[in-house]
Amino acid sequence: MPLRDVTVPLSFAAAAAVASAAVAVAAYRAASPAAADGGAPRLPPAAPPPAASAGAGAPAVAAESLPGAPAVAAAVAAATAATPAATSATPPPSTAPPSTAPPAAPPADGWLVGVELGGTTCVAARSRLSDPTAVVERVEVPTAAPADTLPALVAWVAARVAADAGGGGGGGGDGDGDGDGDVDGGGGDGGDQRRAAAADGVAAAALPLLAIGVASFGPLVVDPASAAYGTIRQTPKVAWRGVNVLNPFRRFGVPMGLDTDVNAPALAELRYGEHGSVTNIVYITVGTGIGVGAVVNGAPLHGLLHPEAGHLPVRPHPDDPYKGCLATHASGVESMACARALADRVGGPAFPVGDLPDVPDGHPVWGLAAHYLGGLVVSLTYVLSPQVVVLSGGVVQRPGLVEAVRAATVAANEGYLDVPALTTGGVDAFVMRSRFGNMAGVVGALEVGRRALQERGRVGGM
Repeated sequence: MPLRDVTVPLSFAAAAAVASAAVAVAAYRAASPAAADGGAPRLPPAAPPPAASAGAGAPAVAAESLPGAPAVAAAVAAATAATPAATSATPPPSTAPPSTAPPAAPPADGWLVGVELGGTTCVAARSRLSDPTAVVERVEVPTAAPADTLPALVAWVAARVAADAGGGGGGGGDGDGDGDGDVDGGGGDGGDQRRAAAADGVAAAALPLLAIGVASFGPLVVDPASAAYGTIRQTPKVAWRGVNVLNPFRRFGVPMGLDTDVNAPALAELRYGEHGSVTNIVYITVGTGIGVGAVVNGAPLHGLLHPEAGHLPVRPHPDDPYKGCLATHASGVESMACARALADRVGGPAFPVGDLPDVPDGHPVWGLAAHYLGGLVVSLTYVLSPQVVVLSGGVVQRPGLVEAVRAATVAANEGYLDVPALTTGGVDAFVMRSRFGNMAGVVGALEVGRRALQERGRVGGM
């Protein structure tokens, strides 16, 4: 099934009901041209976040350049207007007596929704339970104030639930307007994508929503026994402190799962990454920041809180005078090797992070990045004993960087652990790039939702 992608605005002046989304979806289908070639599109890239508004400070409305897309955007905004703002309060426990009805039969199929809350952008997506990693639709919004960002994501989910209830099966479109249908930048025809979506017979996919998985930046309370479960703690994003990221999605009445935006993709790698019969996996993402997720003995690593290994100190490179880009934990690996830190070394604080792909392969910054990431891999290996280390994030997409990190990992071990994985001949199967590319986070959120459904006994080990 083709994936449909749309970037929605964060302007919520309308006051319509959530169910109006079904009408907009039908309008989108009516305005979309029929498929010309029947070819399935490739996964589209996430659209860049909209620029800040020059007016009252609210995020700017994203351009909607596709047929019918304004109607969808308007319905999302209308649904959001009817959605209460995010709250950090935990809802009171139910006083209803426990049900004595027999458990429902496991569903044959239905929708999973994954919500990835990232430092720069937030994504919601859905896939079928029968094919959890095949993202069918997704939406991306900027990580603005929680009172804007969370309702926009809730409204997108509500629009699909309303459309399914009306037999429409959901809808949407590629609202980024860039005409690029390939997640890794390889091109693609956005028009072909829309035509394929219109011809797909979406009405047949009017399935129930089964579960929602949320994968969020942190620090985050991930202990279900805590009264603060789902609450973001002392994050640098001041507006998000104390916000409960689960509460806005409770209205859908389905099982919900929660984990960090790095533990979640680690879970997806464990189940779908084709790494064999492993039980311990470390997932490292390198981009705006550096985050580390871990699965140990088949379960996500939780305890006092969750891993925050991006703040681990690393051994300085002897030829690197850089002192770090963060005031807190300046010698930590994130401070030394995130995208901002690399850009600083290339051209100082004024050098745009977005220009890093244009930096030549021979620039010494790539060797420094590999040095610090290789040191991180070895430190995590000594502590967690993973059987696989998976690298992801925007910086890791750099050709040749994973290979350089492998060499730096072997060098940092200095022959201490005498295992094949830490030798030149075996490290290729130990340090690997994620097969999900930049979709790893939202695929992880979908897996968190699937696991929540399974833990509630609503589905077997599908």
